[in-house]
Amino acid sequence: MPSHLRILRFSLVVGALVLLLAGCGSHSTANGSRSNSPSTGPITEPSTEGTTGLESPQSPGNPGVSVSVAALPIGSGDSQPTPDGQDVCVDVLWLGTLRGTVTLKVTSVIVRPHPPFMTVDVATAGCTTDDGPPCAGLRLTAADNGGGKTCAVGIGEQAGGRAGGGSVELAGELNCADPGSAICQQTRAGLETKARDGTSADFEFPIPPATSSPTATSSPTATSSPTATSSPTDTNSP
Repeated sequence: MPSHLRILRFSLVVGALVLLLAGCGSHSTANGSRSNSPSTGPITEPSTEGTTGLESPQSPGNPGVSVSVAALPIGSGDSQPTPDGQDVCVDVLWLGTLRGTVTLKVTSVIVRPHPPFMTVDVATAGCTTDDGPPCAGLRLTAADNGGGKTCAVGIGEQAGGRAGGGSVELAGELNCADPGSAICQQTRAGLETKARDGTSADFEFPIPPATSSPTATSSPTATSSPTATSSPTDTNSP
């Protein structure tokens, strides 16, 4: 065989060996680098960007619009003064009717006459759970229909004297998904009609009895002068 053919064959064999060795080396390097890297990444908390744990899910649709009601239909419950007679707890009876999902919040408590009366803390006025929750800020729903729901108002006295009696009135606002809807309009109209029967709860404030002046003591009875004794009879006279 000619020498140049042997040289060519040898070159081809050497080249093939070089390529084979190069391929094995790169594969080992790749495997080595892969084995040195961690199998999994660090565990992280799910992203909370744009959210907070305290937020409640937003209700679908219109969140609601408030519709003012100047005078709510209420009646008189019991009223009980504190032992010292300084304050009175007044039970206010809810007489209105709410429809569907329409709710109502009491936004104002009005006391008449003012002065001398004013609102005080219900605890100061001696109110208990039997009197109901405080009227101020009370939220009512259709579950409170029926005339048995009461709330409490504490009444105190300002300087200016006691009037003896007074009344409590409530104002509020309806919460409707759509203020123009039939159910919202019907609820408001029903409250206004019912309010014609009464929009106040009356109470009596105790009037302390007038303090009488002390009874004048009579002067001591004058003692009578001792009875004069008669002189003895002269038995010697003729």
